Amino acid sequence: MTAGVGRLNVTKHFGNNTIVDGIGLSAAGEFIALVGASGCGKSTTLRMIAGLEPASGGRILIGGRDVTTARPDEREDRKLRCWLTARTFLRSMVSRRRKPTASCRSCSRR
Repeated sequence: MTAGVGRLNVTKHFGNNTIVDGIGLSAAGEFIALVGASGCGKSTTLRMIAGLEPASGGRILIGGRDVTTARPDEREDRKLRCWLTARTFLRSMVSRRRKPTASCRSCSRR
């Protein structure tokens, strides 16, 4: 399995309220979007994938590795580093491609 979200099957409860009820997702190297009504759990699901919100149940596999309880910095896929500022994220991507830092500064001002 390639890097990215491999498999996702999670549930999230806040008190007695079920916010995410067994959402299942499988993607490999794809761009995905979660669409739904306000309050349906889109952001909570993304926060669970990124490791910013603990799942109440289920598992999250990234690159075939179970990261359900892993900290955000232990998750390997750089696309999931949502705790970085836009500028820091761009710098990390630019440095991988060995482009000048000036191009990063101009991109992050937009």
